This record gives sequence, structure tokens and C-alpha cells, in this order.
Amino acid sequence: MTLSPTVVGAEGVPLVADAFGQDGPWIVLLHGGGQTRRSWKRSAEAIAAGGFRALAYDARGHGDSGWSPTGDYALPRLEEDLAAIADTLDGPIGLVGASMGGLTALRAAGTFLSRRVAALVLVDIAVSPTQAGSARILEFMEANPNGFSDIDEVVAALTRYNPLRPASTDTRGLERNLRKGADGRLRWHWDPALMETGPRLGRGDFTHRLNAAAPGITAPTLLVHGAASDVIDADGLAEMRRLIPHIRFSEVPAASHVVAGDRNDRFSNRAWESSWFWSSA
Repeated sequence: MTLSPTVVGAEGVPLVADAFGQDGPWIVLLHGGGQTRRSWKRSAEAIAAGGFRALAYDARGHGDSGWSPTGDYALPRLEEDLAAIADTLDGPIGLVGASMGGLTALRAAGTFLSRRVAALVLVDIAVSPTQAGSARILEFMEANPNGFSDIDEVVAALTRYNPLRPASTDTRGLERNLRKGADGRLRWHWDPALMETGPRLGRGDFTHRLNAAAPGITAPTLLVHGAASDVIDADGLAEMRRLIPHIRFSEVPAASHVVAGDRNDRFSNRAWESSWFWSSA
């Protein structure tokens, strides 16, 4: 069963979520920057089928959630939003975060939710992502400020950014990540202010906050990364091992930074169907 509750986050921003499953511990799914909760649909269904409950929510400024009245998308606000989400759930929780969502989940597991987090899955994100990979993500997100004339232009832009993404003639999922403006053009379904204040390398106390939180993580931790990702390299993995000695790594072949989108079946095999994760959450 899928529900659509709304939670009030920091600054009074409404956060829209979908819940899957009837019983079992909660697994909270946090999407990456520029994505929406629907990026997790197949993963959430797999979690529910495994006897757990999953909750995927749109981060502030994304999808159907509200936009910050002050244009604030910094990591502390994202943390406050997650805390508000967690307050609505009972018992221990698992956290699964991709990219921006992974940064938020890492902070939570090492600080304000450390006593409640029973398992942590980070998806292609590290305390020190590569400069080149981070820059390429930002370049893609900042491109086309005037939008697209039609869905074909959107598909072409995505293909240039991520040629590993499986081709599909069904664009319904993609269309849910877009909004049509008064001028008839299609734009991404997120607040452009995200590019000004959202978490990124070199901005604010980004690195300090992550380095301070990582040693506080005691929950079983898994980092799933794409074999073809340019966001995580060997140095980044080594640093994560130093900061979180009990962390485990799992590489997904033929996947880029957007691991679940590129190879959802293989991602699920590594993150959801392992006896380690199920017994830990």
C-alpha cells in the first residue's frame, strides 16, 4: 500500500512522502540533488516485499515538497528536515541516501539520529567526492536554465550526461521530474536556488560537518558505488574506511553515479537482498 503523508520540516516547509509496506522497521530513502522521491519507487517496493516499511520523501525544493522561503538548501536545513521525518516514525530506522541524500543520512547516523539508526546505506557518495565528478554534476544541473522545448531535448541532455543509462521509450517517469512553465517550456522540478545554497565542496562547513559526523557512526554501514562513477575514487574509499572502520563496500558494474537509476536490479541485489542489511535494520 502506498500513502502520501506530508510532514512539516524546517522553516515550515511541507515535505511530501510515499510510504510502502504494512509492517516491519522503517527504511527511509533520501534521493540525490535534482531527483525526487519517485527515483526510489522500485527500491521501495523491493523493501516492502522483504517485510519492511519504506518511506521516500521529496527533499525541500524538489518534486512536490515546498520550496524554502529563504532559499536555504544548506546541509543543516536538510538535516532538520530529516529529523522531522524521523519524528513521525516509530522504532529503529534504516537510512538509505544517494548523493545529496547520502550526505544528509551520513550526518544523521553520526549525530542527531545515531541512537535510532540501525543500518546505513550510502549510494555513491563519500566525505570527499572527487572535484571532477562533483563539477560535472553541477555543470549538468546548471545547464539549460531556460528549460527544454520538449521531452526529446530532455532525453538527449540526459544521454549526453550519462550514456550508461538504459534507453527507454517510456518517458512517463522522466516527465514526473519536470514542470511546465507559463512559457510552455519544460524545466527540472526543483528550486533553482538549490544551486546557490545547496551542499557542495568548498561551500560553508561542508567538509567539516561530514568529517565530524563520520566517526560517530556505529550502525552497520554499506557504501554502494558505481564502477563507472567519477564521483568516488580509491582515495575517497580509503578515507571512508579510515573514518568508519566497519564500513563495507559494494561495487555495481556498468553503473555511474546514479547507481539505482542505471542498474536498479543489481543495486537491489547488493543493498536490499543481502542478509547483512536485512538483519541489521
